[in-house]
Amino acid sequence: MDKVEYISKNYIHERNPVRYISHSVAGIAHDMRNVLAPVKMFVDLLKEGNLSDKSMETLLPTVSDALDQALTLNNKLLMPTPEAAQSLDVEQTIRQAVDLLTGGSGVHCSYHSYSDIYTLHVDKLLFERVIQNIVSNSLQAMNGQGSITISICNVINGAELSVCLARKPYVMISIKDDGPGMPEEILEKLLGTNNNGRPGKGLGLKIVRDILQQMGAYMEIGSAPGFGTRTTLYFPVKHINF
Repeated sequence: MDKVEYISKNYIHERNPVRYISHSVAGIAHDMRNVLAPVKMFVDLLKEGNLSDKSMETLLPTVSDALDQALTLNNKLLMPTPEAAQSLDVEQTIRQAVDLLTGGSGVHCSYHSYSDIYTLHVDKLLFERVIQNIVSNSLQAMNGQGSITISICNVINGAELSVCLARKPYVMISIKDDGPGMPEEILEKLLGTNNNGRPGKGLGLKIVRDILQQMGAYMEIGSAPGFGTRTTLYFPVKHINF
C-alpha cells in the first residue's frame, strides 16, 4: 500500500496583539454561533415532540453549559481583557468543550490520553475556543456522520519532534476526523489571511491561529482527499507537575 503523505503546514506565531484584537469581534460572533448550535437543536427537538424524558435529562446539562459559555463569550466581547491563566485538567476540559458540540449528533468522538499529562496554565475560555473551532470544522465536513479521534500526550523536548518547536516541554493534542479531507489548494485558501476577519468559510481556522499566537502555541494541519484531516496542537508547558 502506498504511504499516505499528508499536506502539512507549520505555523510559528509572532505575538501581535493588535491583529488579534482587530479580529476579536468576528471571532467571538463565530464562536457564539458554535456554542448556541446545541441549544437550537434542543429547542427544535422540543417543538417536534421528539424528546423522551431520558433524552431531556441527558441534554439539559449540555444546553445549560452551552448557555453559560455563550454568556462568557458575551462578557468577553463587552470587556475584552485577557483572563488570568488557570490550571487546566486538559482531557476533562477538552471533553466538556467537545460534548457541547457533538451531543445529539451522529458523530462519535473517542479519546486517547497518556497518563500524567502535564497541567496547562492558560486562559480556559481561549483554550476551549481553539478546540471547539477545530471540532466544529470537522463536524461540518462530515455532515453529521463519522468519527473524531482526539489524542493527548506530553512532548518532553519539542526540538526533537519538530524544527518549529523550541527546546521545551509541550502538551500535544491531535484531533483527527474521518471526513472527506481536502487538497492543498483548499487548505491554503482556508488558512489565508485575505478576508480581513469577515465571517465565512475558514474563519474558524483563522480564529484558532490568532488565539494560538496569543498563547504562544503552535499548530500543524495535515489533510488529503479521502483520508480526513488531522490538526495537531502544541501548547507550551510552564510548570511541569511531577
